Amino acid sequence: MKIAFKLFVFAVFTSFHLGVFAQGGNSKYVNPFIGTSGFGHTYPGATVPFGLVQLSPETGNFKWDYTSGYQYKDSTILGFAHTHLSGTGVSDLGDVLFFPFQGEKQIYKSGFDKSTEKASPGYYTVVLKDNNIKAELTTTARVGVHQYTFNKGGKASILIDAQNGLVNSPRELAGYILEGQVTVVGNNKLTGYIQSKKWVTRRTFFTISFDRNFTSHRFIDGDKKRKVILDFDVTAGAKVGAKVALSTTSVEGAQLNMKEAESLSFAQVRANSVAQWDKLLSTATITGSTAQKENFYTSLYHLLIQPNNIADTDGKYRGADDKVYQSPTKAYYSTLSLWDTFRAAHPLYTILYPKQDGEIVGSMVQHFKAANTLPVWTLAGKENYC
Repeated sequence: MKIAFKLFVFAVFTSFHLGVFAQGGNSKYVNPFIGTSGFGHTYPGATVPFGLVQLSPETGNFKWDYTSGYQYKDSTILGFAHTHLSGTGVSDLGDVLFFPFQGEKQIYKSGFDKSTEKASPGYYTVVLKDNNIKAELTTTARVGVHQYTFNKGGKASILIDAQNGLVNSPRELAGYILEGQVTVVGNNKLTGYIQSKKWVTRRTFFTISFDRNFTSHRFIDGDKKRKVILDFDVTAGAKVGAKVALSTTSVEGAQLNMKEAESLSFAQVRANSVAQWDKLLSTATITGSTAQKENFYTSLYHLLIQPNNIADTDGKYRGADDKVYQSPTKAYYSTLSLWDTFRAAHPLYTILYPKQDGEIVGSMVQHFKAANTLPVWTLAGKENYC
């Protein structure tokens, strides 16, 4: 379905940096930085339409300012995590944070120069100026793909923090993870899981694969084994790539989901992501100024980054009662803020995206079968009754 709109927008447009990568479709008008200041509560990182993974920088993780983990005004980055909410007034997620660095660190964060920070649908990049490390992020639906360029030779390190989360205080963060750990498998792979409790109690399983071997690893949180530093030997200008697959069902589910990106290069994943965005953003065309198109298509972009299809590639998902089910459509949507989105978002889905809308309604029916009630506000398949 293709619908033409004539749009008259009377709004103030604020200019931010916008990166472009072979974008000939409407994705070139999207500015992911819109909404990342003040209480917009959006994130600038990489994702695909309705994706399970939202790989984005975190500049803070406490208080209401950081429900999505990012404020545009900030000048330091804590790392890059794989799950984020958009537009909510409650914090949660921030799973499996990566932080690349060189040398010894006591506090894991880095300054960055705003002129190096760019974002477009399916892609984010920034240079961490403490060690002059270029970070690049892209995703498939279920896999976050990292590429770090170390401009100095020698030992390069990456912190993987599975204790990380978007919460209200350091005290709350200490109890955020109920159980879980990271397991090192060989010299270029890790697996793990966490069970966390914030807005809902939920499980996240993951598998991590690097494109080169790490020379050593060390856990920095004792027996908990949720924070591990990996060391690599690199030459100046060397790139270290990582792929992180998520699942709500099991480590095996995450390993199955990894096949989405297993044989693809960073550039291929990025190009596929742009193609997905261009396809869905092409369902509406408007006439107007460039600023009007940026406002319109960025709004449509935000419509499409939630809800999230949390099913594995084989259709398995963890339901409202914490049991694993098989979706008849191989899709199961969560992050449903229905008390709010019924007004405009869902009517628009029925017009522009009827296939996905049917899958969303089917997910509500599946939720009813597990919970004996229709969803109110679901996160990771669980009801929070917000």
